[in-house]
Amino acid sequence: MRMRTIHPAFWKDKRLGKMTENARLVFIGIWMLSDDAGWSRWDPEEMAAELFLYVNLEERLGRFDAATAELAAAGRISILPCGHTNVPKLEVYQKPGRPIYNVRDAHRDCDGLGRIADDKPLRRIE
Repeated sequence: MRMRTIHPAFWKDKRLGKMTENARLVFIGIWMLSDDAGWSRWDPEEMAAELFLYVNLEERLGRFDAATAELAAAGRISILPCGHTNVPKLEVYQKPGRPIYNVRDAHRDCDGLGRIADDKPLRRIE
């Protein structure tokens, strides 16, 4: 999980403002789980555990699923068949600070059949 700074545009976004508080909280959490370009591996159980550590399993998965469905329907996140998710235009809501991570462009790892071509971790750039 990465530390992120929330840009004031987040609080002024009318479409986000109409979403549930849970969806807005999960949206910020997904940024923290994503690389600097907004890409992350789509694993709802693991992501929900990271974001709702102290909530029981059934409730955390329910909250996460409801929030991500709301975010996807609004176009705030994209869930790809190759097992990745993306936060389009992440830079509008936050600006990555140092350290900068080598972005693998997870969407390029998709082989067109919804499979992941490789599983290399991000590398920190010094």
